[in-house]
Order: sequence, then C-alpha cells, then structure tokens
Amino acid sequence: MKIWKIIFWLIIFLVVIFAILLIFSSPKAKADLNPNTNVDSVERYAWNNIVGWIDFHGTHTVKVETDKLTGYASSDVGDIELDCATSPTPPADCASFPGWQVTNDGNGNLSGWAWNNAIGWISFDCTQTNNCFFPYRVTIDQNGYFQNYAWNNVIGWISFNCANPGTNGCNPPSGSNYKVKANWQPPANSGSLESSIFDMTVQGILNSIIWQGEPRGGSVRFQIAVSNCGNGATNPPTCNVGSWIYKGTNGGEYFDGLNNQSIPISAQDRAWLKNNRYLRYKVFLAVGPADSPIITDIILNWSR
Repeated sequence: MKIWKIIFWLIIFLVVIFAILLIFSSPKAKADLNPNTNVDSVERYAWNNIVGWIDFHGTHTVKVETDKLTGYASSDVGDIELDCATSPTPPADCASFPGWQVTNDGNGNLSGWAWNNAIGWISFDCTQTNNCFFPYRVTIDQNGYFQNYAWNNVIGWISFNCANPGTNGCNPPSGSNYKVKANWQPPANSGSLESSIFDMTVQGILNSIIWQGEPRGGSVRFQIAVSNCGNGATNPPTCNVGSWIYKGTNGGEYFDGLNNQSIPISAQDRAWLKNNRYLRYKVFLAVGPADSPIITDIILNWSR
C-alpha cells in the first residue's frame, strides 16, 4: 500500500476518535453549566453528623441572589427547601408562612428559615430564634464561600465549611475538605471614618450613640475607644506612646443601629467604657444592593 493511502486512513481514524470523544463528553459539560444554579459544581457540600452530606448543586435549582436564596438542596432525608415560592413540596401555602425563606441582606449575611419534610425548620440566624447560646449565622464571604452553621432541632448543626470552628478541619483523613461556594459575592465597597478625640474633662461614661441621615441600603456600624490618656495609651499618668483600641458591643466587633434611633450601651459595655476621660469613635459604612447610607450627624450622649 502506498504511503499516502496509509496517511489518509490514519487521518480518517483520528477524526472518528475525536468525534466520539466529543459526543460523550458534551452532556457532562452542559450539566455543570446549568443556568438555574450559581453554586459551584465541585465545592457544593455542607455537612451534618446525622444526615451526612447536603448537596447544594446537584438539583440545579439553588441560586444565591442579592436579597434571598431560592431552590432546594438534596440530602439523605430529602430536599432542603430554601424558599417557599420555589419549593417542590411546601408544608403550606406561602401566605401562611410569610417568613419561610432564606434571606440575604445584600452583604452576605443570611437569615430566615429553610424547610425539610422529615426534620422541619432549619434556622440560618440565631437572632430569629431568641436562642443565641451559640452565636451562629450563615454568611457568604468576599470569595463566595459560605461560612459558619445553620441549626435544626432534630439533627443539630449543619456546617457549610470545613474551616468552621469546631470541625475536624479540611485535611483528610482526620478532616474532610468540604465547602459550599456560589458565583455571588457581597459588594466589597465599604469605608470607615475615625473621629477626633473628645475630652469629657472628667472621667465619664458613654450612654448612647445616635446617627442621623438617610439609610438608603447598606449598613452603619460603630466602634468606640476610651482612655485616660489623650493619645490612647493605657498607662496614665505617664501616658507613654499608645494607640486607640476600638471595641464593639460586649467587647466584640460593632455597635449596630438604625437611622435616628438610639443605640443603647449595655451594662456589660458600660463596665469597660466608664471612668475614662477621653473618647473617640470609628464609623463603618457598607454599601447595600441599591445605594450607600448618608450620615449627616452623629450624636454621642455621655454623662460624668
């Protein structure tokens, strides 16, 4: 056989093999690119010690939106339904349960309830249960990863990320490398402003904070720093070089409050705020889904 015939049939053979591979590989690619979900096709699993894996991608229905989550995840106890309007088997009509939905505040802080026919309600935020013995809340970070825990009275904690405190970590065999990731991220736009130093002339105590302006979406948060040294040092009367230490409620992150409403200072916070002469604040503004807040006045109420 002449060499050109060998080359011809070899080319035909390679073309046929390529066509077969293309046919068998196409359906898988299309399934993972389903437009009805924006949850990652690999990083898709949450974990519970009783029911095991909860898959947020496999049903191709779960979608993270700016104001809510829709669709349903799959598990060994059936669908975990995130939204009444998109639930395949709601426990009742949506009007009877207006709070049944997992909501998103636009900054990745989730609240509300999911539903499962076998285990019932699943809480995404402890503040809605008035039972924050463990301060849980599911959040979505700047990279789209779900963080922290949800809670159900039957099966307990549902972990969305192997890096959460209390898990076995993300390194097999002792841990398991599971995470849930969405192609949605909260807005990164935020800013802060540090005030000048307020001299109360004597040792005083902060009673409340009020901000006035226009909410317009987003959030307004405060941190407070106090000292008996004008430079923020903690060693009066020498007041060597120091820096201001800012704290929030219960010595934690932030004081949160609504426009034109007093942000009260708890007894626990009054304990570390009192008996200091100097005070300053830091205000944080986070952009919401539509616009950013506008602050016209900040009112600090203190007494001596």
